[in-house]
Amino acid sequence: MVDRLEELEKIRQKIDKISEKDAEAIISEAKKKAEEIVSEEKKLIEQEEKVAVLKEISRFETAERKRVSERRFAAERRVLLRRNELVNELFSEIEEELSLYCKKSEYRGYILRSAEEADEKEKLTEGVTVYCKAEDLELVKELMKAYPVKVQEDKSIKIGGIMLKYPETRTYIDLTFDTKLSEEREKFAATAEMQL
Repeated sequence: MVDRLEELEKIRQKIDKISEKDAEAIISEAKKKAEEIVSEEKKLIEQEEKVAVLKEISRFETAERKRVSERRFAAERRVLLRRNELVNELFSEIEEELSLYCKKSEYRGYILRSAEEADEKEKLTEGVTVYCKAEDLELVKELMKAYPVKVQEDKSIKIGGIMLKYPETRTYIDLTFDTKLSEEREKFAATAEMQL
């Protein structure tokens, strides 16, 4: 019986040794898996942090670009408004100068030259109507006596000059300061250059 007990004790010890080895192997493997999981979680957290930081940087950059764009737009708008003010002032001064010129004796020569220029382009014949502003009506009638034309007031002519209507050919020759100034304003707006 003692042999039997000794044998049983040896078997128990063997089983304990095997169980202890298995337990150590299981614990070791569990530790490795735990370390792998912790390592993967750390990597995921780092990636998530990087993504979060990149998103925040992107959001900041987008907001900053928007602020810069808004400031640039506001500055360009102020410049454009100021430029328009200056252009309006310039053309108001030019209009005043032209209005003053229309009151001088040289204006009479301008009307005659305009009529001659129109006559060269298309003969001033009967049926042609010459339009002018109300203040110039008597002057233009006097100067157009040499031509068989009608002279009439045109309320759209504010500054001066003449406009001729040829009913036979359905054409107009516009030699008014109003139109020339308007054309120059358009050119000036497009190119910032002017020629009167």
